[in-house]
Amino acid sequence: APASTDEDLTLGLALDAVEAGGRVAVVTNRPLEIRDRLFPFQLPSTGKLYAGFLEIMVVQLLGILYAERRGMDPGAGIAKITPKE
Repeated sequence: APASTDEDLTLGLALDAVEAGGRVAVVTNRPLEIRDRLFPFQLPSTGKLYAGFLEIMVVQLLGILYAERRGMDPGAGIAKITPKE
């Protein structure tokens, strides 16, 4: 939910999920207050070139941590897209 023209829509979707009983991690570059089941991760403001990279990196790291806590090995059994680096 970075500061942008559609930030209200993005944050509104997150709050709808919270109201429905979900727990939501919000990646943003602006201050948000922590609410019940809404957990903001505030990133530093960067240019557009780096913003997308930083935002998706947080989501990927959270996914790895979640999988490991459930006893899973993230990425196991998934073939790489390309055969070499």
